Amino acid sequence: AELPPLAAALQEPWGRVTRVTVNPARWPVVPHTIALDGRTLHVGWFTEQDPDKLILLSFTVGRWDLLVIPPETEPAA
Repeated sequence: AELPPLAAALQEPWGRVTRVTVNPARWPVVPHTIALDGRTLHVGWFTEQDPDKLILLSFTVGRWDLLVIPPETEPAA
């Protein structure tokens, strides 16, 4: 639910996000694709990837590794 707005928000300052990768340990349901502004965003999963990272790929800029903080994380952490 949060991925399409995130990718759309990053498109102007960063470039079109073309692929997202996640680790299925933290993302139990991973779609193969997500509809985004009339196009398809491809989603991949890799067990070798850090489970706390979401990786965004763009043809124009390259790669962004985003640290995902679970909502139940204590504020002090």
